[in-house]
Amino acid sequence: MNTLNGKVAVVSGASRGLGKAVATLFAQEGARVVLAARSQKDIEQIAAKLQAEGYAAIPFPCDVSDPQQVEALARFALDTYGKFDIWVNNAGVAGPYGATFDLSAEQFLSILRTNMFGVYHGSRMAMRHFLARKSGKLINILGAGSKKPAPNQNAYGSTKAWIRVFTLALAAETRSSGVGVFALQPGLMDTDLLTELVTFK
Repeated sequence: MNTLNGKVAVVSGASRGLGKAVATLFAQEGARVVLAARSQKDIEQIAAKLQAEGYAAIPFPCDVSDPQQVEALARFALDTYGKFDIWVNNAGVAGPYGATFDLSAEQFLSILRTNMFGVYHGSRMAMRHFLARKSGKLINILGAGSKKPAPNQNAYGSTKAWIRVFTLALAAETRSSGVGVFALQPGLMDTDLLTELVTFK
């Protein structure tokens, strides 16, 4: 249908699952897509497949927990296309499945750094560009725990609750800016994040 002709979209966590599906659909709808993920090999393969099918897609390796890498991602999109119109903060990790204090402090913080601070860094870079243009769409992905507790997934679930509240506050702050700020709860999906659970031994 080419509903996204002329648009540029940045999608994090695009190497698999929902992120891969979103990036693929955006490309099929006519957007020029920047696929970001930690796995350079995976996003290169996905981008190559989309390019072979006639779509505009380019990869950029990025660990969203690192603000410098997220800034480099935004700069890459701007240097390549001169703009971006859509930014999807999808990258996330589930972490081990088990009781809260069975996780080490470093395991817990590692999940927060990717899921929470990754959304913060991505939102900051996206909104800097969008607010200057007075247009754009920021989409932050939710998950289990965003509205009710997620026992045995407390690190993951609490990050999703934070993302929901963070996004709602950001939307309220920028309501008259011309920029759309959205929190998307896709519901339970059969993706690698669900099926590749790490449990405690």
